[in-house]
Amino acid sequence: MKRLPQDRYGGPEVMRLAEFAPPRPGRDEVLVRVRAAAPNALEGRMRNGEMKLMTGRSFPRATGHDFAGAVEADGAGVPA
Repeated sequence: MKRLPQDRYGGPEVMRLAEFAPPRPGRDEVLVRVRAAAPNALEGRMRNGEMKLMTGRSFPRATGHDFAGAVEADGAGVPA
């Protein structure tokens, strides 16, 4: 799989496409294979560092919270 990790605060130039091995879903979690994603204004503010008090300061972090796709795997406790 691939994702757009961010290693520091900044503009769109800090985003890069990278390989990613997702962990297996934990309890009450699902793994989604994303088919389409779109940036939103809040993610831009988080990427620029304007939301540090809410998001924390740890890196790397992924972007792309607005997405559509299909469930690839589910963890324990996820209803069928």
